[in-house]
Amino acid sequence: MFFSAAGPVMPHVKSGKLKALAVTSAKPSALVPDVPAVAATLPGYDMEAVYCLFAPANTPAAIIIVSIRKSCAS
Repeated sequence: MFFSAAGPVMPHVKSGKLKALAVTSAKPSALVPDVPAVAATLPGYDMEAVYCLFAPANTPAAIIIVSIRKSCAS
C-alpha cells in the first residue's frame, strides 16, 4: 500500500493492477469520481494535495478499511 499523486499511477488502476482506495481531499475528486475520500472512513480527514491511497486490486475490503484508518490517523 502507498500514497501517490494520482497521475503517474492511473494507468495501473485502469489496467486493473492497482485499486485506488481513497483520495485525501475532504470530498471525492472530480478527477477520480468513483474513488471515495478518506474522510468517508476517517471523519474530518482532509489533506488538500490530491493524493490517492493504492493497494493491489484484490485487497479485501476489511483490510482496506483498517489500512486507511491506520495510514491516515493523526
